[in-house]
Amino acid sequence: MNPLVPTRIDAIGMAAALAALALAIAAVLSILRAPGLGAAARPLWVLVAVFVPVVGPLAWFAAAAGRAPGTRA
Repeated sequence: MNPLVPTRIDAIGMAAALAALALAIAAVLSILRAPGLGAAARPLWVLVAVFVPVVGPLAWFAAAAGRAPGTRA
């Protein structure tokens, strides 16, 4: 905790960071469990989900929602 930042603002920032971490973990687990995802696409999606905070996991979930089950990306 930063003594120069009010506790409420610090708590909001911590909650946002934990939510982003949970989103990234959920995306990586979803990528690893995705059937029919190409061998080259899987590591690329994992890298995007991990290294592009919030936007990367949301992009994966948007792309996964648009695919039919069992199709290759």
